[in-house]
Amino acid sequence: MTFWKHHWLRLIIVGVVLLGGITLLRNTISRTIVQPLAGFFYEQGNQWWPWHATTTDQLHTENQQLKTQLATAVGEISNLELQLQHYQEYEVQLKFAEQNELTLVPARIIGRVGQSTTTQILNLNQGSEAGIAVGDPVIYAAGIVIGLVHSVDATSATVLPITSPLVKLQAVTQTNQQSTGLISGAFGTSLTMDYILKDQTVAIGDIVITNGHDTAIPPGLLIGTVASIATDTSDLFTTAQLSPYLPYTSDSIVSVIVSNL
Repeated sequence: MTFWKHHWLRLIIVGVVLLGGITLLRNTISRTIVQPLAGFFYEQGNQWWPWHATTTDQLHTENQQLKTQLATAVGEISNLELQLQHYQEYEVQLKFAEQNELTLVPARIIGRVGQSTTTQILNLNQGSEAGIAVGDPVIYAAGIVIGLVHSVDATSATVLPITSPLVKLQAVTQTNQQSTGLISGAFGTSLTMDYILKDQTVAIGDIVITNGHDTAIPPGLLIGTVASIATDTSDLFTTAQLSPYLPYTSDSIVSVIVSNL
């Protein structure tokens, strides 16, 4: 107790000095060692893990880039699907041609001119350089005739659909007791089969095909099906209204049947 009584003041002073020294030492270490090391590791971290330093603008830019890449990928997939569809369309037409020993020129419908209710014209991306001539039949799928070549130049051609009033085809029903008649377009949307002799049998649903009597048009091309039947006032003939096969679209692959090149 005597020691504490005589030296307590000195001990307090020494403690204060020691505490101050420790604080000064800690600050010095923090300033000269810890802070430089923290800055070094932060800088290295940004170099190796740059997303730690990514800003809002950078995230927005990366998001836009990803959206652009996604849109490009979707477009490429769409183009591939369209190419596959074109390949499948032509594959069916080519098989039909091989079975019937026909020569085809593949073409794509690249446009339409005119009104569907009057005289519409289809534009093809192939012409005389590919062997196409005026009057050649144009088919889709397994031998469905969709029109006749109306005009041609070196690299393109125009086609009149069979529903045009300007197109005439000699036809026959695909039945055991065949009935013949003359096909013509009606209003750009339907077909009429005229001059069917009354002693010939025609029924709704009968399939009508070309009979091969027209120049450059082979027999057996599908035209349409009988939708209704009427009797002419002459009492000699029967007239039938046909529903045409028109499954093609504006971007379809079709084939032109040409003479052997």
